[in-house]
Amino acid sequence: NPFREKVARVSSFDTLAWAIVWAAVLLFAVVVTSRLLPAFPRGLARGVVSMAVLGVGVAGAGIAVQWPDRNRAVVLETNVTGHIAPADAAGVLFNLPEGETVRAVKSHNSYTLIRLRDGRSGWVKSSAVERVCL
Repeated sequence: NPFREKVARVSSFDTLAWAIVWAAVLLFAVVVTSRLLPAFPRGLARGVVSMAVLGVGVAGAGIAVQWPDRNRAVVLETNVTGHIAPADAAGVLFNLPEGETVRAVKSHNSYTLIRLRDGRSGWVKSSAVERVCL
C-alpha cells in the first residue's frame, strides 16, 4: 500500500526527532521575538506556540511508540547457536530458528549480544542476525 509506505517513511524515528528539534527552535524563536518586540502580535505568538507544543507532543508520542522496536533484529541463518560469551568455544545457551525476531543489544568483534522475547540473552555471530529498520 503506497499510503502506508509514505506514512512509515515520514514517521521514521529520525524524522520525528528532527520534528521535535525544529518545533523547539520555532517555539524558542517566537517566545524570544514576542518578548523583544512589543508590537509582535500576541494572538499570532499564542497560535504558533500552541502548534509547536502540539507538534512536540505528537512527535514525542510517535517516538514513544517506536522506541521498543529500534533494536529489532531477525535471525538470518538456520539453527543459530546462542553462547554465554562472544566466542565459538563458549558454552551454548540456546538454538534459534531462522526468522526468529530478537533484540540486538550490543556488538563485540564478530558477535552480537541478543535478547529473546522470553528475556534470555546470549551471543551469536553478527553475520547470523540483521537489524530491521521499521
